[in-house]
Amino acid sequence: MSEAELELRVQRLETALAELTRRVDGVGQAPSPVHAPSPVHAPSPVQAPSLHFDTDAAGQAEAPVLQDSPDWLTLAGFSVLIFGGAYLLRAFTESGVLPPVGGVIAGAVYALIWIWIADRKHAVYLAATAAAIAFPLVWETTARFHYVTPAAGGFLAAIIGVILIFVAWHNSKEAIAWIASIGSIAVTIAIVKPDAMLPLMIAGSVVGAATLHVAILMRWKFVALPAAVMTNALASMTIGIPILRGGFERPGETIAALIGFAAVWLATICYRRIHYNEHLSFFDIIESALLLFIGVGGAAFVAGLTHRYGVIVATIYVIAAVAAYLEASRKDGMRTWLTSVALYLIWLAMLIALELRAAAVIAAILGVASAEFGRRLQWPALAAQSVLWIAGAFLIGGFSGPVAILISACILIACLRVHLPLAHTLLLALFAVSLFLLAGHDRGALVRTLLLAAFAAILGFGSKYTHAAIPVARLLLVAGGLKLLAEDVRTERAAILVISFAAYGFAMLAVARCARRHTTSPLESQRTPLTDTLSSNR
Repeated sequence: MSEAELELRVQRLETALAELTRRVDGVGQAPSPVHAPSPVHAPSPVQAPSLHFDTDAAGQAEAPVLQDSPDWLTLAGFSVLIFGGAYLLRAFTESGVLPPVGGVIAGAVYALIWIWIADRKHAVYLAATAAAIAFPLVWETTARFHYVTPAAGGFLAAIIGVILIFVAWHNSKEAIAWIASIGSIAVTIAIVKPDAMLPLMIAGSVVGAATLHVAILMRWKFVALPAAVMTNALASMTIGIPILRGGFERPGETIAALIGFAAVWLATICYRRIHYNEHLSFFDIIESALLLFIGVGGAAFVAGLTHRYGVIVATIYVIAAVAAYLEASRKDGMRTWLTSVALYLIWLAMLIALELRAAAVIAAILGVASAEFGRRLQWPALAAQSVLWIAGAFLIGGFSGPVAILISACILIACLRVHLPLAHTLLLALFAVSLFLLAGHDRGALVRTLLLAAFAAILGFGSKYTHAAIPVARLLLVAGGLKLLAEDVRTERAAILVISFAAYGFAMLAVARCARRHTTSPLESQRTPLTDTLSSNR
């Protein structure tokens, strides 16, 4: 290779290196002219954020260029101009150039245009400005000029709120979500009327559900709280105001609105949590409890109070309960919550569609089934549900007669089949109480005292088979002692009291002896092998 070719290649290399250095260092700095290859240029001093200087290959600084980041004064000026355009449309409407309906439509379109622009640049400022135009326009159109009904105004506010929620999600701006939620809520509260609460409740639920969905995706906290508070309040008023007025004029619409209100929120909560098998947050638990109580329970209450649409509501609840059970079998993170929801829905369906004693029998049978399946599947939620089913059947089935006997038999079977220790103890206690009420019905004070003492002693002797018998026996002894003081001592003669105190005392001694025998022996049997093992190791 000749010397001329070598010098040419070195010159090309220096030119390429200078160009690369200019591009890497080229925001707001002017590197010195390049005369020789240099590894790294030192960084330039900090420059103003809104300006940058482009340099040519020779290091000459070009004119400063304004970046796309205007200051607050510029944005405030734009907002004032936008408001000016809105008032121009209002002036056209007041002067008759535009008809009232045309002016309303033009104002809504004007606000939506600026929301669309906000989705592309300066999102928070332009979205807040557009919301300050759109929401007051909805209120004025509905409450002041009465161009549209409150229901239509509520749905228009909901549409604007949902669009703003989409802008908040698309730009990852939590402030816009707050603007959408609070703006739509304020308009709804301002235009609500007693005869127009149902559509406003549904409209608020749509905005709240959209806010909650985006909040879960973006992990924003408390954004959906205002909408949740408002819709729950409207649902409570939907039930409370007709009751104060004397009855429900349109029970079908009320039931549909309450179920729709609960369904929109619950579907939003379930979609994300079930789809990704996530655990419920604190907000999800509290809000779902309110939805089940106010919305789902309120619809069942209206159906039962008016004796209309009960079968339809019960059918919807049973279908939803079956779907919840099927999902619970596949999702570990939501298993307890879904099974609890299913239990609640089936219970409401039975109360609506069936007579109380028939509902009690079905609930007792479901309690036995829950205990059995909980044992086979090793599913604690089903064991806990068994207790709830049995307790509900016991409370509404009565304490005497064939139904009470059948429920007592179901309690015993569930107690023998349940695998959860706490559930076993509770069912055993409930079985003892049910037997006492059956045997002591229409009996005297002495007979009831003897029954309590006998049951406590039997449970004490049965503690060798189950450790739950001793706590239940002690519970019966406490109840018997209170009964002696509150009833026997006040009403019975001394001769009868001798029998009562003797029976109660012997029962206490028997339970105490059995407790010592059957609770200390397992501990001693556990200690002996441990001592032998240690001594053998030595």
